[in-house]
Amino acid sequence: MQVIKARNVNEALLLGLDHLAIEGEWRKSRAGKVIESVSPVTTTYTHPNERVLFSKPRDANPFFHFLEGLWMLNGQNDVETVAFYVKRMAEFSDDGETLWGAYGYRWLNHFGYSVGHDRNQIKKIINILRENPDDRRCVLQMWDALQDLNKEGNDIPCNTNIYFKIRDNKLQMTVCCRSNDMIWGAYGANAVHMSMLHEVMASAVGVKLGEYHQISDSFHAYEKVYKPLQEEIGLLDYYAIQYPLTGISNAYELNDVNPYPMVSTPYEEWVVDLDTFMYDLKRWKHKARKLEGGHCKDAFFNEVAYPIARSYAFYKDAAIDMAIKTTEQIKAEDWSLACKQWLERRTVKEESHEDIEAVL
Repeated sequence: MQVIKARNVNEALLLGLDHLAIEGEWRKSRAGKVIESVSPVTTTYTHPNERVLFSKPRDANPFFHFLEGLWMLNGQNDVETVAFYVKRMAEFSDDGETLWGAYGYRWLNHFGYSVGHDRNQIKKIINILRENPDDRRCVLQMWDALQDLNKEGNDIPCNTNIYFKIRDNKLQMTVCCRSNDMIWGAYGANAVHMSMLHEVMASAVGVKLGEYHQISDSFHAYEKVYKPLQEEIGLLDYYAIQYPLTGISNAYELNDVNPYPMVSTPYEEWVVDLDTFMYDLKRWKHKARKLEGGHCKDAFFNEVAYPIARSYAFYKDAAIDMAIKTTEQIKAEDWSLACKQWLERRTVKEESHEDIEAVL
């Protein structure tokens, strides 16, 4: 077992690339040639709320990661919402309308077969930890052995279950993943979505945010993505070279940006605001002029979620200058910077800046 301990996802990406370059082995897979760690990898984030990736070579789509995270927390499984941000997401749907393994849907709606049985695992775990902070049985399930085992399809859950426990008044979270694409998954979508869940859960329970551990049984990267990224970033002597000297900027550690709290109201009010935001997002089909916000109790939605959605809608309407200007309205410094940088890269016509990112 390899352990990668990092402050945030920006560090983890560099350490993960180094690990695969030194200890990875090339293998065949159903989706093409991959380089895979010879053993499982555990990534520990000491600052999981520093979830935004700023790497220019990686070129992560912050709009997609942010809004898919809220889509998950709302328990959704429709393709249309996420495909608006990355069209390729539709390729993972077996019926063209829904995503079979959508994590958020499984958190809130999938499990529970008896009449009247509450399927919302998140609410149950919050209540358990509120009543008994020492509980060690809080398992959030995503893998359905009855339906997923040996299932044929494009969308079988990669992340299988999540453990929550409280230690020293901090919520610790461990995510288990059977098959983890390091670049698009572990240090892309997963780092955002799971840490968003982590932060919301900690706030709901009423404790501080602890460490986030991601256990990746198959830790790998696909050749066509890995090789160009590795060549551009290069192999780093992480322990001898500081980020400013390498030219690779980690905005959090340089104190250029700070995270914005996702939750500042009681959890029960926050989920109502989340429902309102997702309703608006779908109702107006992402039209920028309609996504005004300002009517939610939690500032996170008014000052972060709505401006992010509005900015991307301008981008989709080919009003990129207005999209960039709108990023100034995003009160979360990290998301504002990442969204602005991503949009500015799209003012340059380069093949590497196509919106192809998609992972489950």
